[in-house]
Amino acid sequence: MKSSASKRVADFERHVADPTARQRNHEQVVNEYYELVNETCQSFWGPTHHFSVYAGQETPAEAAEHTERILVDRGGFGPGMRLLDIGCGVGGPAFTVARHSGAHVTGLDMVPSRVETARSGAAERGLAPTTSFEVGDAMKLPYPRGHFDGAYTIEALCHVPDKRQAHREAARVLRPGAPWLGYDWILRDSASAADIERYAEPICRLHGLSHLSTLGQIREDLETSGYTVEELYEATELGSLEENWIQLDRFTRAVPHEQLPARLNLLVRGAEALVAGARAQVFGIMFWLAKAPG
Repeated sequence: MKSSASKRVADFERHVADPTARQRNHEQVVNEYYELVNETCQSFWGPTHHFSVYAGQETPAEAAEHTERILVDRGGFGPGMRLLDIGCGVGGPAFTVARHSGAHVTGLDMVPSRVETARSGAAERGLAPTTSFEVGDAMKLPYPRGHFDGAYTIEALCHVPDKRQAHREAARVLRPGAPWLGYDWILRDSASAADIERYAEPICRLHGLSHLSTLGQIREDLETSGYTVEELYEATELGSLEENWIQLDRFTRAVPHEQLPARLNLLVRGAEALVAGARAQVFGIMFWLAKAPG
């Protein structure tokens, strides 16, 4: 008989096998994925679960904060502003943004357990007065029009099936001209159909993603949603991403796969897919800065 964890992994992999079903049932898939990997991610990477740009010889924690501070500086975030973090996870980036900017950050995430962890982390760090965390969907933001002075998302919109709707919702809750920043996973524009099948589909399947957008598609989504796009490029223009792939490669080689518990085996296979996609120049990370319509 399979263990409970093994059965949950098998159920997840069955649910994500078909791309159409994966998009249709994205809320279930995202919750299943993070319930499976959340504990391990926190054990290995703490409260920040994103890839980082490196300027030199930083530690992973230093590079993560450096990357998050780039968003603060590019967005012009400062004291007295109300900011929205869409797809906040367990809160690491929001903690940095709140400390570095002096703004109040509202974090929104679809996974209730991650929101609870973010709330606890904020309280432990003395950041409860300058942060709040809520459960919600990027495609149906629970806020009134023009409520925020700025918004950002870090490696979260890749999970959203209707990314254009998420951009429109962000535009709705931002005041006119407010900054909307993104740092997210992408499919390279040059990827062929064979590349997508060999490299992108395993990334999407193993991480419970709807699909990956190209830079061209992201620009079209932003402009169609009424934004003025000021910056849009691969994150390698901000610094090196190579250390991320080195770390993931080291992580996947630490223990033979057959000896791994089911949940860790899933995470390792997902890491291998990311490294393969990055090495093949099919998968990447991008950055955008756009101004809300109005």
